[in-house]
Amino acid sequence: MPDLGHRPFCGTVLGIEVALLDLVSRAQGRALHEVLGTQRPVVPIVTQTLSTVTVRQLSDRFLRRVRRHAEKYGAIRLKGFGDVERDLKLLAAVGQELEDLGRDTVVWIDQNGGLSDEQAGVFIDRLAALMRDGSLPHRLILEQPVSSSSSMLPTLQRQADAVVAAPGDLRVMADESLWEVADYKQVAGRRGCRAINIKTPKTGGLLAALDLVNLAAKSGDVQVYIGGMLGASDITTWTHIHLAMAARRIDYSTAVPPVQVEQRFVRPLARFEAEATRLSVPEGHGLGAVVDAAQLLPYIVRQAMSPPAEPLLLAGRTPNDYSDIVAGVRRFGRYSLDSHVLEREAIQRGLGTHRISPIELSVDDAAGRCAGFSWSKSVLTSRSAGAMTVDKESTRTLLSRAGVPTPAGRSFSLDDSSGAEEYADSIGFPVVVKPVAGTGGRGVFTELRSREDVREAFAKAAASADVRHGLIVETHVAGDSYRVFVIGDEVISAIRWHGTVLVGDGRSTVAELASARNSFRRTSPYLSHRLAKFDVAGLEALARQGIGPDSVPAQAQRVELTLHPQGGENEEVVHEMHPSIKRIAVNALRAIPGLAYSGIDIIAQDHREPAQSQNVSVIELNSSPALTSAEYPALGPRHPVAGRIIEECIERVGLDATPLDSGSIEVVLTVNGFFVGGEYRAWVADRATELEIEVCDVRSAHGSYAATVAGRSSDLAILASHAIIGPPDARPTRVSTVPVRWMTAKDQQC
Repeated sequence: MPDLGHRPFCGTVLGIEVALLDLVSRAQGRALHEVLGTQRPVVPIVTQTLSTVTVRQLSDRFLRRVRRHAEKYGAIRLKGFGDVERDLKLLAAVGQELEDLGRDTVVWIDQNGGLSDEQAGVFIDRLAALMRDGSLPHRLILEQPVSSSSSMLPTLQRQADAVVAAPGDLRVMADESLWEVADYKQVAGRRGCRAINIKTPKTGGLLAALDLVNLAAKSGDVQVYIGGMLGASDITTWTHIHLAMAARRIDYSTAVPPVQVEQRFVRPLARFEAEATRLSVPEGHGLGAVVDAAQLLPYIVRQAMSPPAEPLLLAGRTPNDYSDIVAGVRRFGRYSLDSHVLEREAIQRGLGTHRISPIELSVDDAAGRCAGFSWSKSVLTSRSAGAMTVDKESTRTLLSRAGVPTPAGRSFSLDDSSGAEEYADSIGFPVVVKPVAGTGGRGVFTELRSREDVREAFAKAAASADVRHGLIVETHVAGDSYRVFVIGDEVISAIRWHGTVLVGDGRSTVAELASARNSFRRTSPYLSHRLAKFDVAGLEALARQGIGPDSVPAQAQRVELTLHPQGGENEEVVHEMHPSIKRIAVNALRAIPGLAYSGIDIIAQDHREPAQSQNVSVIELNSSPALTSAEYPALGPRHPVAGRIIEECIERVGLDATPLDSGSIEVVLTVNGFFVGGEYRAWVADRATELEIEVCDVRSAHGSYAATVAGRSSDLAILASHAIIGPPDARPTRVSTVPVRWMTAKDQQC
């Protein structure tokens, strides 16, 4: 990296300035380049940078890239090595290719300050000699050959002018040395550099960059280049295009549309014109581009509004606050979070734990008796029961035989849409279409009211991997959706799904309301992995209501963003659920042989009313339910579902468990795998400090780590669950925690 000294990049200042200029130009009904002073109607030809290559990599593939660039652009820009000999060979190879093509293309090499003053002088003499004998193109640009702390750039340009014979042209370009007008006068003033690279985030703004461009334009012999930015978005691309159109004179520009999907969040996207030699000219007022809320939503971490938004209410109530614990579990993924809460409960009960992956966990006692888990499924559930719950057609058959209410339905192959339409006619609309082996509400189409709707659902489902086993058509049951957790004969939790329902305030767009909802969801361990988004289903839900992401709902207007309720917030209602509905859930569990516990999806009009007074239906059973939906409800009391599952394992397997003091527990943490011992040791120390865990008796080597750690069970579980993930470049394969109390006094070290 170049030495930037005390002058940092000013990207934030640039962003604020562009936003204000966009606002002003839109208010005036003019394009931004018109406000800046349009100098040309089209965008100058764009250059692209060829990646750094070693001499060994000067292959046909690289040379094909050179040819493509030479045919498309007026200049080829190379990244140098900062090594005189290697860079000369690179330039010679590129020069030979251009000569074979018969192209008079400018070649420039960016040294990024990689040469010393002495090396730069030698490099220029060598370049001049090769240019004179025809081994190199006669037009070269040498960008920032020395550090920005060096004052040699003007001297190097004068050296080049003296040693390069006509018609050769070797220009020294200022890059890291150029930040403001005062720098220009020093490095490109009288008999100084004859090329400059202007980067708007360095200069501190669009107007400052334009001042530099126009100052350089007064000299007919100084070439001007407007540089792009790493990690640029379409916003910065459009900004550079406006700057190029307003520049008094410009020779080169890099304003290439980004390739990363997550950076393309505006409409319209910056694109090349049909001939693919220059970017399209912006249209409309201001930048000519607006933020696409549908694309940007997943990347908004927090937002602020003025005046401030009203405190968030869900179903008219203040949601639960998990801010005290969410930071510790934020690194866990959707599935590893469920595994983590099981490990937490096992450690709290004095059991040992062993991991081979973020979701594969076993717990044991001092005698070696153990129980295993994969995600939230345990050895208590048989393989056949697990397979049976995945296949919804088999589940329906078993439920019907047991007298458990379930919707009428049949499965169909994906290519049998006509048969599905006829069946839907026979059972009556509305119907639901869903995958035979789907999970998590994916690929579910609800409230289909015609044969055409069924046909369309089959067509849309064709693109999903969840439909390889076919689709089910079943009667649509009206009511609210519930996930009821049952262990044995006991209902231990009942989650009511609210769906993602936004409530208008008369001033915020749907996208802004969704972003505010996501700000809340990021504070919930469960919902932080289930953010509101404008995916195909979400946009379809909005379209049904005649609105879009940019619409502004009226005060108190309800906006449904999800077609399936499981995409929304979770409320614990087991304390309100009528015993008759609980009995249906227990009977559903009994209907599947070998199923120890389950999250049972039920539709009911009102969970507080008797089942006999309403239409209650069991939709499906889950042998690997998301436990954290009950552990961390958005509304209602918390219930220790993971703890009950561990207790069931203790009872059925006969584990010797002793609940420990929640204040402080001591365990020996052991890790094996592929990692550098010292680096892993430092990583554990950092995590332990964050969690206020005491670490002693540390033993580490390549591929192994062991230490005695002491702290709260919840924090020890976070450390142990993180340990199987480890730091970057580490690949742990086994992690275990063993209670210190199992060891003899001789074994205990602290």
